[in-house]
Amino acid sequence: SDRISLRLDEKGQIYSDQDERFLRVCLEGQALIASSKAFFQNNLEVTEILCRKISEWVGQAHPETFFDLYAGAGTFSLLCASHIRRVFCVEENLFAVSALRMNKEEKGYAHFEIAQGRVEDIFPGLWAKEGKPESLIFLDPPRQGMEKRLAETLAKDCRAQAMIYVSCDIATLARDLRVLLAGGYWRLSEAVPLDMFPRTKHIEAAV
Repeated sequence: SDRISLRLDEKGQIYSDQDERFLRVCLEGQALIASSKAFFQNNLEVTEILCRKISEWVGQAHPETFFDLYAGAGTFSLLCASHIRRVFCVEENLFAVSALRMNKEEKGYAHFEIAQGRVEDIFPGLWAKEGKPESLIFLDPPRQGMEKRLAETLAKDCRAQAMIYVSCDIATLARDLRVLLAGGYWRLSEAVPLDMFPRTKHIEAAV
C-alpha cells in the first residue's frame, strides 16, 4: 500500500526515499547532487537526449536570463543554461532546494538565484521584478501540470523571447498549451516526444 521511490547513484548504489540521503548522479559527464527524497529524472540516457535538445533550443534563443520553474535539483539549469548571465530557479520541495544549493555552491555559480516555494505563488512577482524580453522561461512541472492561474499569467503577462515546456503527461501538456496559445503571443514551433518510460503508456515531451 506504500509507494517507494528508488534512486541509483553514479556508482550503482541504490537509495530509497525512506532515507534522507544526498547522492551523486552522472549526466552529460557531470556529477550532480540529488536528494533521495526529491524528484529526479529516472531514465538517465533519455534525460541526456532531452538535455541536448534543450541546450539546442537555448542556444537558438540566446537569452540573457533563464527562469527555471519547478527546478528540482537544477538539472536543466546546470546542464543547459549555466552559461547564461542570470539564472533564476524556483522549487517548492525543500530537499530538492537543498540539493540545488549544494550544486550551486560546488560549481561556484554566483549568477544562480534560488527561490524556495510554489511556482504559482513566486513566479508572478519574480517576473514583474526581473522579467525582460530577452528572457527564456523553462518549465518542467509535475504530472498534474500547471495551475491555470500560472498558465494564464504566462499567456497574458510574460513577453519573453522563448519558452520551453517539458512534460511527462501529454493530457496536461495539451491542456496547458491550450491556455498559453489562446493568449495570442505564444506559438508552438517544435514538439519532441521522448520514450522516457519504455513499455508503458507514458511519453515525455519537450515543446
